[in-house]
Amino acid sequence: MRHSLMSLSGNINISYNGDILVGELQYRLLNLLLSDNLLETVALELRISYPKAVDMIKEMNRIAPEKLVESRRSRVGTEFFISEYGMKLMNAFAQKEFELYIFLQKSNTQLSMAFEEHAESKNTYDIAM
Repeated sequence: MRHSLMSLSGNINISYNGDILVGELQYRLLNLLLSDNLLETVALELRISYPKAVDMIKEMNRIAPEKLVESRRSRVGTEFFISEYGMKLMNAFAQKEFELYIFLQKSNTQLSMAFEEHAESKNTYDIAM
């Protein structure tokens, strides 16, 4: 008898006043802006439109108590930069994501072991009948 592997999963969201400030996609956008401050390139990497990327930045800046992303015009276009507050938030997100990963690893090991034990005891019971 085959048993499917059960597992727990989860995602990190940072909320402020009940609104999601940073989720997985927002974090990826912020992280990509660290290495490339042209939003056109970042949007392509994320496979989202440029207007959607702009809207995400506007929404994060609207929700947050301080700006996460700042912009300035240059010869190449508008460049986007993560603020000091944005860096603190990114670090907190990354830390909590790591802690969630460790928690899920341990929990999934325990969950798998519990169901393996259950399957073994059920097979033993079935054989005894």
